[in-house]
Amino acid sequence: MNKKIYIGTAILFSVATTAFIQTVNAETELWLEFSSAQNKMYFIKNSENLNLCTYMSENNEHTYSSWVSRCYFKGKVPKEITIKYTPWLSNDEDTLLYYGKSKFYPEEKPFTIYYNPNGEQVSKERWLDEGRARRTKALNALPESSWHTFTIKPKRILEKYRWKSPEGRPIGITIPIGNSAIIYPSIYPYNKDKVLTIEMFLDENDNLTIDEHFKWEDEYSKNMPMN
Repeated sequence: MNKKIYIGTAILFSVATTAFIQTVNAETELWLEFSSAQNKMYFIKNSENLNLCTYMSENNEHTYSSWVSRCYFKGKVPKEITIKYTPWLSNDEDTLLYYGKSKFYPEEKPFTIYYNPNGEQVSKERWLDEGRARRTKALNALPESSWHTFTIKPKRILEKYRWKSPEGRPIGITIPIGNSAIIYPSIYPYNKDKVLTIEMFLDENDNLTIDEHFKWEDEYSKNMPMN
């Protein structure tokens, strides 16, 4: 074989091998996503293991989080997470009962006036803080039988995808335009991380379905919290 051809072939083989190794060894980030087809709300008890997940609906600062949220593990992934959730009121019912009312006046300042459930006008900060406190008190008073429990083992699920790569090419450049974006594929997919999302979906009968979605990381979507 010609020496130049041999060297060229060796370089191509080396690049291809490196790309393959980097692809299969690329870090896989684990996401939890809570979704529902229901008009009513659901709440989750924030446990120690669940609070290892970043960007939960209430930023991990409160006892409960709204079900419609998502989070990701930046570091240690727990072997097991037990999630307790309960069906709740509709969003409108929850607001009226625990927060009160708000009225928008486009020609006045402040534009929005807030009233607590007793009809008293309060500041926005007080309206939010006291409304959350009233709701938390009501959630604390629920009997244990009101809470549904299920357990997932994220490390075991993550292990199934350890030596795999998602299909297709990852997103390279995303240019936001209003509520949409122009998306260009990545030229070097092995430089991108992978994302495994465990989606927990509640149907109209409060039944839980778990799906797994294995994709290339999308920084554009990642920075759009579901709160």
